[in-house]
Amino acid sequence: MVILLKYRLSQKRMLKILALPIDLNSLLMDVNTLMPSVNSMIHSINVLDSMGMISSSFGEWQGVAGGDGVEKADEANGRYISLQFDGDLLVGATSIGLTEHVGALRGLIQGKIKLGAWKQKLLETPTRFAEALIACQRPNS
Repeated sequence: MVILLKYRLSQKRMLKILALPIDLNSLLMDVNTLMPSVNSMIHSINVLDSMGMISSSFGEWQGVAGGDGVEKADEANGRYISLQFDGDLLVGATSIGLTEHVGALRGLIQGKIKLGAWKQKLLETPTRFAEALIACQRPNS
C-alpha cells in the first residue's frame, strides 16, 4: 500500500507529492493498540428488527455488580423494558417494542446523567425515561 503525502515547499508555495510505502499490517496493529481507549468512550448500542419487532439495548444492559434494576412487561402490546442502575446513574437498558424516545435512554446512559429523585420514579414507572432525561438536564428539576 502506498500513501500519498502532500507538503508545502518553503515560501515557493509549491506542493510536492511523496509516495511512501506503508506496511498495512503494522498500520492496523497501531490502530488496534488505540482501540481499548477508543472503546472505553463508546457505549454498546444494539438495535434489532426481528420480523417487525424492534428491540434495542444500551450500555450495561445485563446490569452491574452491586447495582439494581427494574423490568416491566406489557405482553398484550408486545412491549418490554428493563433499566439497570449503578447508584443514581442509569447504566444499561433493554427495550422490546418501544421505538419512541429510545434515544433518551442512550442520552441518560452515555451522558452519565445523575438521576437524583428520578431514579425512584423510574423504578416505579420505567417508561418515563424521556421525562427523566428532560427533567435531569434542567437545573432545579
